[in-house]
Amino acid sequence: MLSADLLVEHAAELLTLAGAHSGPRTGAALCDVGLVTDGAVAVLEGQVVAVGSTAQVRASVVLAPDATVVDAHGCVVLPGFVDPHTHLVFAGSRADEFEMRLRGATYLDIAASGGGILRTVAATRAADEEALVRLGLARLDRVSRIYRTPPWGDLDQGDFANACAIGDTALAPYELLAAVKKIEADMGRAPTRRWGPRLIDVDILFLGDHAIDDPELTLPHKELFRRGFVLAPLAEIAPELELDGVTMRAALAGADASGVRPWSDE
Repeated sequence: MLSADLLVEHAAELLTLAGAHSGPRTGAALCDVGLVTDGAVAVLEGQVVAVGSTAQVRASVVLAPDATVVDAHGCVVLPGFVDPHTHLVFAGSRADEFEMRLRGATYLDIAASGGGILRTVAATRAADEEALVRLGLARLDRVSRIYRTPPWGDLDQGDFANACAIGDTALAPYELLAAVKKIEADMGRAPTRRWGPRLIDVDILFLGDHAIDDPELTLPHKELFRRGFVLAPLAEIAPELELDGVTMRAALAGADASGVRPWSDE
């Protein structure tokens, strides 16, 4: 027999969503929720092990001595649906619709002009698989201005041009590191002395909540809070971003950013 450390029983209605459906339910199939009256769910270490009527589940499981039993009499028990209204893979953009809304356009006005959700649905359907995979791996969100910075580390060279960008990626930390190294190589970066002149240098400053400390990769970047030329462009695009309990606005205020200024042709 199965073991369980949690039993929810005597639910007036248990929605299992069981049924012979090979894809998303539409039309009349939306009413087929796999309803069980006087239903029960047995769980072991966070995994559902049995579902059915209370009598069926009681007969199929052995409860652990310290098992929790919940009487759901008069209640409906159903799977937890979480819809954050975000989609990792999509094509197209509706950024211009935000400006239209600010100008007073209604959602109906936007839809009538060819915008709305159907616009990106159509773009997603029109994109090929390779394009969707590429968009899912990384998507740029914000980019700062380019900042002119006096050389740092090795002073015998010209000024640096620095900028920061924020985006979303489905890549794991070391996959992202490999992708960054490939970008540098593709752009023609060549070996040089430490902190010496280089065509391109891409640093990963942070990656969500990842905390890594090894010789190959440190997240958040170990020099982040000591480099004004990093904090200035980062605070421009994400002043309230908080890393290690400090916002980028506060970090910039406490850092030495002398000589760091937006690039100009002067």
